[in-house]
Amino acid sequence: MENRQRVLLWEVSQVVRSTNSENTRQDNFQIEFPVHVYTFKRDYSRYDVTFFTDWKHLYARLQHASATNKWLCFVNSEERQSKIKSELKNLQPNLQIDCFDASKKQEGNKAWEKILDGKIPGFILLSTSVIDNGVNMTDPDLHNIVLEATDKVAFLQMLGRKRLKDNEVINVFVRVPTEAELKKQILDIEKYLQNLRSY
Repeated sequence: MENRQRVLLWEVSQVVRSTNSENTRQDNFQIEFPVHVYTFKRDYSRYDVTFFTDWKHLYARLQHASATNKWLCFVNSEERQSKIKSELKNLQPNLQIDCFDASKKQEGNKAWEKILDGKIPGFILLSTSVIDNGVNMTDPDLHNIVLEATDKVAFLQMLGRKRLKDNEVINVFVRVPTEAELKKQILDIEKYLQNLRSY
């Protein structure tokens, strides 16, 4: 294409069915997710993208992280960070894994100082989204990025932390929410809307 546009197609083909119980009455509702086509002006052909649902599917790859094969993993919660780190350490005790969140974003923190310098401390950095604004990762040994984001803006901000050099290709792993997680999101949104309507 003339402007080298790339299209990322997010498609949820299944219908999610959930059940609400209120005053002992059962109401079944059905929600169909539309297909969203996101168009990007930048060329993303140098990103090798893989989709996954369970972090354990990545453990075989993460175990081989090293000083020359580093990973930046954006994880939605500190609780999940700790769980992933613990499980990886059980599989490979010598892995150098750092967890990063807002509480560590301060002067004097060695990991934060390395991040500000564009480097990945250790072999694997598990971070919440606090790292995604204003920090450019220039570490030449960073070859893998893991994203937990379904929002286009958040997705691009996280992906854009790594500055690619000429002819550099990076592996991108995108976590797809499970059906149970989608159901929970729907119910949470419903509760939020009910609260708004009650005012």
